[in-house]
Amino acid sequence: MRQSDTNVVHILALSVGKFNDAAVAEDIMELCSPSDRNRIKCISFDGDVNDYMKEIQRCEKLLCTRFHALV
Repeated sequence: MRQSDTNVVHILALSVGKFNDAAVAEDIMELCSPSDRNRIKCISFDGDVNDYMKEIQRCEKLLCTRFHALV
C-alpha cells in the first residue's frame, strides 16, 4: 500500500466447511507492515446475508481470489 494512500482494505472472509477464509485473511495481514495492517480490516460472514451484502456494496473495487468468489 502506498504511504500517502488513505484507503482502507476490507478482506471479506466467507468461511464455510473446511475452507477458512478468516484464517487466510489473518495470514495475509501478518505479511503486511504494521502501518498497512492498521488500514486492513477482516470482515467475516456471521450468517447475516444483508449485512455482508452491505459491506460488499461499500467497496469501490473488488478483488476476488476464488473462482466462485463473485458468483
